[in-house]
Amino acid sequence: WQLEITTLTEPGKYLFVGPGQAIPEKAEAEGYRVFQSPTNSLLLGIRLMPEERDERMKILRRIAIYPYSERTNPRPRGYMTPNGKPWLAANPRGMEYWERLADVLNKEPVAERDRFFMAMLKPLGIEKGKPFNPDERMRRILDQAAKQGVAMSRAIVYASREPDIRYWPDRHWEKMFLHNTTFERDGVNDIDARTLWHYQAIVVSPNLISSTPGAGTAYLTTFRDDKSRFLDGSKTYKLRIAPNPPVKNFWAVTAYDPTTRSLLDVGGNRNKSVGSRDNPVANPDGSVDVYFAPQAPAGKEKNWVPTHPDKGFFLVFRFYGPTEGYIDKTWVLNDLELIE
Repeated sequence: WQLEITTLTEPGKYLFVGPGQAIPEKAEAEGYRVFQSPTNSLLLGIRLMPEERDERMKILRRIAIYPYSERTNPRPRGYMTPNGKPWLAANPRGMEYWERLADVLNKEPVAERDRFFMAMLKPLGIEKGKPFNPDERMRRILDQAAKQGVAMSRAIVYASREPDIRYWPDRHWEKMFLHNTTFERDGVNDIDARTLWHYQAIVVSPNLISSTPGAGTAYLTTFRDDKSRFLDGSKTYKLRIAPNPPVKNFWAVTAYDPTTRSLLDVGGNRNKSVGSRDNPVANPDGSVDVYFAPQAPAGKEKNWVPTHPDKGFFLVFRFYGPTEGYIDKTWVLNDLELIE
């Protein structure tokens, strides 16, 4: 499913218009920047960068979302906070995947590029404007197909055979984007490259691959330790981050669950990451040791990311505003070392 991405960085008023919907004549004159969406459903992601939480919340409260018809007397819909309630951002599995797909396709217009896919889905019982009611035989086939798709995706992500997947040839840190954020290579759209990103994450922005020092972000991921072993949540690992990480803003390393690709559920409201904004304890030479284990090593609580003893995990290291040392690869991120 193709995602159309627009990155908004300037303050102001934005008007999002649905597919086939007429753009109000006065919108631009009223100061709105207008975007025509190709889909009825929209996802608006907002990343607030100030270090202090109070400052971030102050900015969030200034963001107002309301129908264009209310522009002269807006009633912002506000936002909700989870208040510690558990939630899971994992995709549906098995038959639930196909049911969700059928529901989405019924609600959205069919783009020209999707017509061949719609033809492939029709024999499966997924057709726009018609109910999705597969018989028992088809349900078994679709359930198996969904499981097979997950297995294929996991192989692409967790055991990549791409020759240049590693950011540094002698480290296990891997690129989340093989080439670019359009997933194009040699004149074709690389399906495996698309899977590599979208099985781990969701939306795409050109700002996720930065070649301009101090701008955008950069993400790397790792699934193995320095001996090429998959990461085990029952064990204790140390990641030594060399002095002077090449970032203009900050860095952060976060643990994820390989089965859900969501934040690792370790119970309670414990941190799933450690970053430079957390003021971790540094070594005398300026390096920082971050520990990953079910229990914090003695005296290392401030530098600890909890893991689940019954699960594997993987890490994402984020560079916010990566600078020259990252871009030219002169600064190198170490692999995880198994402590016990």
